[in-house]
Amino acid sequence: MAGFRRKLFGYRRQEVDDYFATMEREHHDAIARKQAELENLLQANENLRLEISSLTKKVESLNQSKLQLVDSLNSELESIDVKLQQSQAEAQARKMASLQKLREKRDEVVHWYSVLQQLQEELQTLQQGYNGRMS
Repeated sequence: MAGFRRKLFGYRRQEVDDYFATMEREHHDAIARKQAELENLLQANENLRLEISSLTKKVESLNQSKLQLVDSLNSELESIDVKLQQSQAEAQARKMASLQKLREKRDEVVHWYSVLQQLQEELQTLQQGYNGRMS
């Protein structure tokens, strides 16, 4: 408690008034500091709210970009898969065509071999007939 000097019938009024005035100023200054601190905190809170909002929008934008990229990559993979299947089908068709040509050539060679054997047999028959006449 404050150390007021006493006078004959109580305390000195000026000292009490000065004490309360000082206390009032100190409380007023403390309230002003607290109000300034509160305003700073409210401003910091608003700044953080704005930053959160901005970051949320950025995250949403990045997620949208990610989804678009994934869709694009999936489409590209599907396109590559279709092209690969077409390429494999074309390669298979070329192989089958080459195989068919080889079979046709084989059949042609077999046919000519058969013709050649017949001609050889006829030639042998003719040679035997000629040798038989000559002897």
